[in-house]
Amino acid sequence: MSGGETFGMRLAPHERQQIERLAAALGSSMKGAIMEAVARMLETERLPVKLSGRLQGREDLVGSFEGPTDLSTDPRYLEGYGK
Repeated sequence: MSGGETFGMRLAPHERQQIERLAAALGSSMKGAIMEAVARMLETERLPVKLSGRLQGREDLVGSFEGPTDLSTDPRYLEGYGK
């Protein structure tokens, strides 16, 4: 989506009321309230994780173990590779 494009959505009455309350609390428009909520979610990286394969149904395990976030950060990861 490039700048200037429109995006529409249907809201249930209770969803509209929630957004209107948020907008009033922020002192902004409904669009501004939604954009602020999305920006805050992205800043805090609270994005939902959709798992598949062996981890599906085991979302409770994600982040519960310590270790490198990326195997490439471990210098031993590629040790012996290609020999």
